[in-house]
Amino acid sequence: MDNINTLTYHKISAKNGSAVNAVIFLHGYGSDGKDLLSLGQEWQDQLPDTIFISPDAPTPCEQNPAGFQWFSLLNYQRDILRQGAISALKYVDHFIGHVEEKFSIPSQNIALVGFSQGTMLALHYAITTSRQHAAILGYSGTLLATDADISTPCKDTPICLIHGEQDMVVPASGSEDAYLTLQTHGFTDVSLHQIPMLGHGIDLIGLKTGIQFLRDSFKS
Repeated sequence: MDNINTLTYHKISAKNGSAVNAVIFLHGYGSDGKDLLSLGQEWQDQLPDTIFISPDAPTPCEQNPAGFQWFSLLNYQRDILRQGAISALKYVDHFIGHVEEKFSIPSQNIALVGFSQGTMLALHYAITTSRQHAAILGYSGTLLATDADISTPCKDTPICLIHGEQDMVVPASGSEDAYLTLQTHGFTDVSLHQIPMLGHGIDLIGLKTGIQFLRDSFKS
């Protein structure tokens, strides 16, 4: 474990010893950075020049003190959730800036991978950032923004959304809505993959789809 700008993070170094790219994971509500870092263990053979970095969210989870949260989920009113995502953006923005500096990797070579609440945050970051990124990969999430929130000039960052059709925590319609909103607002490279019989999680199909997307994005 280490710290960048008040966030504790976990990492897997580049397998070939020289990091050209970085994947930053944003975990779900009540989880921690170690959880999603397991994806890096699955993917490192296919991305040998990539460092995988997974921060803990800044706040202990209100419903699971052993885990962390990016923002509160005690009130599910959409605008309150939206305000929570907006408030948490500063942590992501600062963290990415310090990753660029610490590891000498430009944002164009950095991908964000989120799950659930982490995807909500990654997508809100994607629609507001002035940084160009290699990719945004979101599992089981949604976009909490209003039309007025969408302000980024970087609308050609590849975005891939993956969601289980049987998700009872964040319904699959969340990714459908995000996909349509992003397309409507001019994002040029957005894909949506819905996985039959999958609930709120990541299965083998999701893993394979995600790694292929990242490999293609890092090549471009």
